[in-house]
Amino acid sequence: MTGTSLHFAISILLFCSAGHAQTAGGRKKVTFNPPAKTQPAAKADGGNLNADCGDMDLNQGANSPFNKIPVYDQDGTGICYAYTTAQMTDYYRFKKGDTSYDLTNPVYAAYDTYGTKNPFKANSLYAGVATDVNDAIRAKGVCSDKEVKARLAEYMKVSGGSEAEVLHFLETVYQNLNPKSNKTDWTKVSSVMTSTTGVSCKQQEQLKSVALKRNVMGASAPAVLQNLFKNCKTHPVKVPDIEVFQFGSDVNMKRAMDKGLNQTMPAQLMVCANLFTDKSYKGVVKKSQNSQRDAMDGTRPDCEAHSILVTGRKSINGQCSYLVRNSWGTNWKPKGAKACACRTWSGQYKQICSNPDEVDEYVGCWYGASELTANTGSVGVFK
Repeated sequence: MTGTSLHFAISILLFCSAGHAQTAGGRKKVTFNPPAKTQPAAKADGGNLNADCGDMDLNQGANSPFNKIPVYDQDGTGICYAYTTAQMTDYYRFKKGDTSYDLTNPVYAAYDTYGTKNPFKANSLYAGVATDVNDAIRAKGVCSDKEVKARLAEYMKVSGGSEAEVLHFLETVYQNLNPKSNKTDWTKVSSVMTSTTGVSCKQQEQLKSVALKRNVMGASAPAVLQNLFKNCKTHPVKVPDIEVFQFGSDVNMKRAMDKGLNQTMPAQLMVCANLFTDKSYKGVVKKSQNSQRDAMDGTRPDCEAHSILVTGRKSINGQCSYLVRNSWGTNWKPKGAKACACRTWSGQYKQICSNPDEVDEYVGCWYGASELTANTGSVGVFK
């Protein structure tokens, strides 16, 4: 997503940061009307960012739903909004004892939210609204992770890639399709895939061979995705609506996160991902109780909007800190974090992992409340 303007919107539209180097471009001034379910954060009552910081970690314990939910890697795709919503859905399901299907696949969740709309959103699932995904899941159910992988098996087998990489490949094909000649610029496809994913040139050629075999080049992006997911068995899902708090004071953003955690549920945040590369970055420059504000006034022009989950809270060195669960893979360990949580090679979960040799996978990293809320435009929690 190099060269893309990234910003928060009142409607929580996300142009998701994929965890790679990016250049922010100029921004067009746009005014958004907030969805009816969006609420301004509750008024501050003189609290502070270190208050009410009792230990809470949703990853702890043998029965934690996160034991069944993988740490995802969105692999260059712009569907972070679907990754966080899918995980919130599965956390809620597993906590309530619903094991009717394995996992809510984020790729299908994004497709079922936007890929079935007419016209298809810019031939891409890139950028979206988390509450839209929640609405689609509640209304239409989901196709299981196992079945999605089966439908993408041929692509995944020849390339050794994930379903996210396959989606990214297909989207890149259509984003570089010449509408006049109906031919794809493969040089541009290769350039994008190489710069935003770990997919090698050989793997790209293998993906291309399957795409040509399936004769998807002359079809529209919606047609290809609809063919992939046609007749997929959907499973009904009962999850609550998501309530959104946005552009409130730092203290009120903290309270919104705490509302989710105190219900033993994760909170979904829309943040400036620049925080993960620059600890001193402060992207949300204007705070307001007014949910009708122009969304473009809320963040810096270079803010790279991204969706994450907060899954824990504890005091570290006297500062209230929150555990960020990202969708940038199990090796994500930014230098600016206070500490990171992990699972060891023996399967043990540790809130703070100081010895990298014992780490099997990182499951999240701790950030101070002041750093996190200075980059938080909205918080979503189950009602």
